[in-house]
Amino acid sequence: LFVGGHYDTKLGTGSPGANDNASGAAVVLELARCLAEEPPAPGIAVRFILFGGEERLVEGTDLHHFGSRHYVHDLDQWERERAIGAIVVDMVGVGTRLYARTMGVGPMDLCNRLTAYAQGAGISLPYLVSGSYSDHEPFENAGIPAVWLEYKDDPWYHTPGDSIDKIDPSHIENTGRLLEGFIRSDLVRGG
Repeated sequence: LFVGGHYDTKLGTGSPGANDNASGAAVVLELARCLAEEPPAPGIAVRFILFGGEERLVEGTDLHHFGSRHYVHDLDQWERERAIGAIVVDMVGVGTRLYARTMGVGPMDLCNRLTAYAQGAGISLPYLVSGSYSDHEPFENAGIPAVWLEYKDDPWYHTPGDSIDKIDPSHIENTGRLLEGFIRSDLVRGG
């Protein structure tokens, strides 16, 4: 299972990147710490990855997702065949509702299992078709199950207002607890 997010923010906007995407990076790092202290069930290997180059360099072009595209490109056949999938945590500190998002072009089994886990745990996690706006894109395009977690909507997206004072710590905690519970559950591998 790949769990990741990006650590860069949009250049030229003056954005400090607190939500996009220090919030996601914080969840990935804390989840890695928690699972290092108490590993998941045997047979579940989790790779934590923070990607660079996620943001689009030139609007209207395909110049984006450099880190995650490189990572997926370099996965060997053994890794691809055994992958449970990728969970991308991007922009989880601001908004009113957490969504599970995919482009709708890759396998949906990981997203479906995550939303089923959330429902069973009494957590609202509606599905939303996303487009290719985060690092789930190269995984889905390679046929690897992927899901992007995002709170919507952020009025300070790609602006100087994307600052730490806007972050809701409970959103970050909720996202982390959801993912930790899912990774520790039988649903993570389809059981």
